[in-house]
Amino acid sequence: MLLLLFIHKNKWYERNFTTFLDYYKHMKNIFLALAAVLMAHSATAQVNYPQGIYMSLEEIVSKTPSVKDSAQIVKLKGCPNDRNDYVLKSDDKKTKKLLKKKAWAYSDGDTLYLNGSAFKVQKGYTKLISNGRYLLFHAAMTKQRAAFYATAQVVSGVAIGLLTGFIVYQHPTGKRYHYAYDTETKELHTITLDFLDKELPNISQEGHSDFKNDVNFMKKANPYQKAYLKKMIIAKYTPLLNYEQNDFYIQ
Repeated sequence: MLLLLFIHKNKWYERNFTTFLDYYKHMKNIFLALAAVLMAHSATAQVNYPQGIYMSLEEIVSKTPSVKDSAQIVKLKGCPNDRNDYVLKSDDKKTKKLLKKKAWAYSDGDTLYLNGSAFKVQKGYTKLISNGRYLLFHAAMTKQRAAFYATAQVVSGVAIGLLTGFIVYQHPTGKRYHYAYDTETKELHTITLDFLDKELPNISQEGHSDFKNDVNFMKKANPYQKAYLKKMIIAKYTPLLNYEQNDFYIQ
């Protein structure tokens, strides 16, 4: 009671406390909607792929691996800077070579692991999250982005490192990005707010309207809240990319 009285008498605290309550209420709505979407999405996530090595995008789409060899899946510790989270091992030299350079994906009969090199991201394998028109997954940076950071690091090292002894341009440590690989156009997209804003109207007008409301609320938040809200919004609406236009949309 004393806290509420203090807030009421102090206009600055009253204004900011109200803002906090609005933020909390909107965050609660986003969180509940995210939970509902993820629950519905879990039933329509990746359909089990037969065990084997998939040598092309067409084999992934049709779920028909041309190589039936098996492999050992190893989860790397932490989040490596220069590769994805999984490596696949085999005692057979031919299988090992396929997995490293030519394979598009590997399935253990339960989960499909995508070869980063085939999808223009850094090497190593990552789990497929959802399939449909888009193959949705989290992975290390693209080869193009990695090349940019490597070049920038060298340039900054030459320009400044020779004077100070330090390299000041570092790439994000172990950062993972949201990706959508379009199986129709064969293009890789980094999932951003702009990408969702462009694609959602083609899938769900209602979903796009809710997305715009969430983004408008995010723009009014402070920098810390904005960064957190951005992650939540991307996580909430990404699963909709593989929903058909007549699928039930959960608010």
